[in-house]
Amino acid sequence: MVSEYIGCGDVAKIVAKMDEDKRNSIAAQRQLKKDYFASDQKVYDEDDALSGLVDGMVKVCLEAGGFHKHKGQWRKKREEKK
Repeated sequence: MVSEYIGCGDVAKIVAKMDEDKRNSIAAQRQLKKDYFASDQKVYDEDDALSGLVDGMVKVCLEAGGFHKHKGQWRKKREEKK
C-alpha cells in the first residue's frame, strides 16, 4: 500500500471524496459478485440434492430389474443354470 500526501484544504477534500467514492464502488462490486456466486451455490446445492434422489431411484429400479453394479457399471445378473 502506498500513501500519497495531498495536503489540506479544498483540493485535499475533493481528492479524499474521490478516493472514498472509488473504495465504495469497489466494495459494491465485490458485494455484487459475492451475491451472484452465493445464488449460484444455492442452485448447485439444490442440483446435488436432486441428483442424489435420482441416483437412489435409479439404483432401486435397476436392482429390482435384476441388475447389479460391477466396477461402476450396471450389468444384468446371469441366470442360474439348471
